[in-house]
Amino acid sequence: MKPRKILCILFCCLLLVGLSPTVRAANMTAQIATGPTTLNSVKIDNSTAKYPMLVFNDITYFPMTYHLCRFLGLTSNWESQKLSIAKSGERNPYVAEIGSGNRRGNVPVSRVNYQVYVNGTLVDNKNSKWPLLSYNNITYFPLTWEFAVEAFGWDYTWDVANGLVINSSNAESVSSPTEPVVGNTGQIESADISTVLAALDKFYGQGHTYNGTLSDPQTGISKNFTAISEVNQSGGHFLVTLTAEPFVFLENGYSVDALYFDGDLTGNPQFGSSVKTEEREQAETVFSSFEKSELGYLAQCFLDCQFSGERTAKILSSNSSIQGSTIVWNLQVLFESENFHQYNAAVTIEDNLVKAIQITSDHYTVSMQVVS
Repeated sequence: MKPRKILCILFCCLLLVGLSPTVRAANMTAQIATGPTTLNSVKIDNSTAKYPMLVFNDITYFPMTYHLCRFLGLTSNWESQKLSIAKSGERNPYVAEIGSGNRRGNVPVSRVNYQVYVNGTLVDNKNSKWPLLSYNNITYFPLTWEFAVEAFGWDYTWDVANGLVINSSNAESVSSPTEPVVGNTGQIESADISTVLAALDKFYGQGHTYNGTLSDPQTGISKNFTAISEVNQSGGHFLVTLTAEPFVFLENGYSVDALYFDGDLTGNPQFGSSVKTEEREQAETVFSSFEKSELGYLAQCFLDCQFSGERTAKILSSNSSIQGSTIVWNLQVLFESENFHQYNAAVTIEDNLVKAIQITSDHYTVSMQVVS
C-alpha cells in the first residue's frame, strides 16, 4: 500500500500563562493575565495591579513602568517622544502600584507609534508579530527571548503550578559569549545558550541519519529504530521530513513532516504525516488519531526542536551541564497540540555540532543519536 500525505494545520500557541487566546476585534485588544506571576520572589496580583501583565497574540506582555524597570535591573527615560530602556544591573526595592480590583478580561491596547530604544538600539516596531504596545499610557514589551533574555538579561520560566517567574539576578551581565569558553586544559568552562541555538539552527537545515530509542518509563519497554531526516525546498517552501523504520510513533505510519511557507525555517510550520493506505478516508482517520496521541505529539516535538527567529520565544527555561568538551543543554519548550502543552529537550553538543537529541513528553522519551 502507498503512503498517503495528509497535512493538518497545528496552532502553536506561545502561551506563557494558562489563558485562552486573545479575542481580536477591529480595535486591538489584549487580555489581562490571570495566571500566577512572581518578579524577583515578589508575587504580583494582576487583578489589582495598576499596570497588569497582558496577553496579546498568545504571548505575555510586561509593563515598563518606572518602578518595575528599576526593580528588575533596567533604567527608563522618556524624552521628546522617545523612550529609552537600558540594562543597568542595579535593582531598587519593589514598589507596589495598585489600581482597580478584580479586573479580568480584555482591555484596549494600541501599537506604539513613538521611537523606543533598547540598550541604544532602535526597535523596529512596524513588522513584528509581537509589537510593542501601549496600555494605560505605559509601554508594554513582549516577553520574547530577544527582549527578556538577550536584551534585559532576565531568567524566566513558566509552569502550571507557579505560573510566570522572572528573575533579574543576571541583569548586570551586558553580553554573553556566542562560543564556549575553553580553559587551558582544553575543557569547556562555560557556554551561552546562543551556542545550542546556533548549532540547532545549522543542524535543522541539513539531512541526518539516527539510531533511535523510544522508551516508556511506566512499563520499562523500549523500542529501537533507525531514522532519517530530510530537508527539501520547492517554490520557496521548505519541507522537513522524519521517516523511521519501524515507525514507532504510529502502527501503520510512514513519516511525519513540518512544512514552512515563508522561504526559511524561522516561522511556525504546518505538521503532517504519511500513513500506509490508499484510502483517503482511512488516511484521514488514522492521521486524526495520530495527531491526538502522545506518540504523535512526541514525533512532532522532534521536528519542533529548532529555535531561530520568533521561535526562540518557545523556550521557557534552560540550563546546561558541561563534561569535558561536551555540553548538554536542557530546554523546557512550550509547544501546544491537542491535550499536550510542553516538552523537555536534552541536546548534546560537541565541537559546536549536535550529536544527540532527547525529547521527553508526559509519558515517553525518544533518544536520537546522530549517525551522520
